[in-house]
Amino acid sequence: MNKFFRFVGVLSVSSLFVGCPLLTDHPIAPSMNAPMNPRLTGTWTEVENPTDREPISISILAFNENEYYMEWRVKDDEELYVIRFRAFISTIDNVSFLNSKFLGCSHGIYEYINFDLSSDNVMTLRVIDEELFLNRPSTSEELFNYIQKYLNNEKLYNTPMKLIRANKSGECN
Repeated sequence: MNKFFRFVGVLSVSSLFVGCPLLTDHPIAPSMNAPMNPRLTGTWTEVENPTDREPISISILAFNENEYYMEWRVKDDEELYVIRFRAFISTIDNVSFLNSKFLGCSHGIYEYINFDLSSDNVMTLRVIDEELFLNRPSTSEELFNYIQKYLNNEKLYNTPMKLIRANKSGECN
């Protein structure tokens, strides 16, 4: 039971920084044959932090041939929160998303993160917000179609987070 409350606490801390993310129990598309982008791997640090907390740090490592291990570190009021994901890429009309599955709970909860690598050392993340969704999508196909429909609508996304590469790392051993 404590793990559940700790998980919900981390989720609420996460939403403080990125708005109200859309959470469902299925990915945009299956992970089989998901592309890998070696430019994603490494440690990234938030820039232009509008709050009093320390910048968010995100480490991304290759987990296997189709997935990443991603860890967000957030320090607020002397408390360090670590949010862990298993993630893979889906593309909709040449726009890339990370299907980010929270680790640490018994069932899969996904969050969807649009990413743009404008250079090898700069990345912008935008989490898909729940605001435009009247009903939570019940299938991957429904989710894909809805995101595709509103792909260019800024209300689909939370406030962008700009990160710079702190270091480039290899794969998990």
